[in-house]
Amino acid sequence: MDEKLLHRLWCKLLFPDNSERLLQILSAFDYDATKLYRANTEELRALGLSFTERAKLSDKRLKKAKAEYQNCINNKIRILWFSDPDFPGCMRGMSNMPVMLFARGNLAVLQKPLICVVGPRRVSNIGQASTDSITKKLISYGFSIVTGSAEGVDSIALANSVCLNMPVVSVLACGMNIDYPRGFIRCGMHKNIITGGGLILTEYPFGSQPLADHFRIRNGLLSILSQAVIVTEGNTRSGGMITAGFAMQQGRDLFVFPGYASDPNYEGCNRLIFDGATPVTNIDTLAYDLYTQYQDYLPKQKETTV
Repeated sequence: MDEKLLHRLWCKLLFPDNSERLLQILSAFDYDATKLYRANTEELRALGLSFTERAKLSDKRLKKAKAEYQNCINNKIRILWFSDPDFPGCMRGMSNMPVMLFARGNLAVLQKPLICVVGPRRVSNIGQASTDSITKKLISYGFSIVTGSAEGVDSIALANSVCLNMPVVSVLACGMNIDYPRGFIRCGMHKNIITGGGLILTEYPFGSQPLADHFRIRNGLLSILSQAVIVTEGNTRSGGMITAGFAMQQGRDLFVFPGYASDPNYEGCNRLIFDGATPVTNIDTLAYDLYTQYQDYLPKQKETTV
């Protein structure tokens, strides 16, 4: 086994949910996981670490790291350290930058223009129709979609991409082996994403459950990977609002489907528009405008009817 990679897995598994803190600690060792692994008690104490952190880093057993490495080998999962050439460059320097990513599928899809489509798990009929229409239209122009792995809007975006043979990027809030939402792995969605030339990404190791904090961090990755973010529906508590907030911070184009002022399903969307997001008034116009902006990086083809 690759010793350097094992040391990287070792420190990642010690801080699976706190990349920011791990990066702070690694900075004292030139961001070299092997130097951190070999640090003695005195070196760790000199950093002013908490007792719990020192106890973690003093445990030099590699059993869990070796098991994670084998899981990745068995499932054809790439392990990307933040300084690796294939690590998404757009993530370097972002707040809460992942120290490590686990990737399964076609990393080349990250080199093309990507559009993030998000919304709630419990999506209305109108929201379903809007998501279905905009994803199909974007796909017809050659765009790949970035979305999460959840019920509702995410599922519509994933299903349309798979059915229309367009590579899609799905970012998980859990380990690669966790069947979330229930049935996604069992019904073959992950397999279909991979065979369709798409990519599954997560910063969480095998067995990591989809905790609430994971979704917030995942939503930031959705935005940073994309040239634009589209919110098709959402109340003020929807996860799409978090992605939209990251989009504004990261300077991404943000497009939002508006709704009636009295419709709670669109309260968050209307608030985003008030705060400066661009309202979607015509799906065809939005898709075409995005196409004209990125056509030099998309397949040379005319729009087709879907």
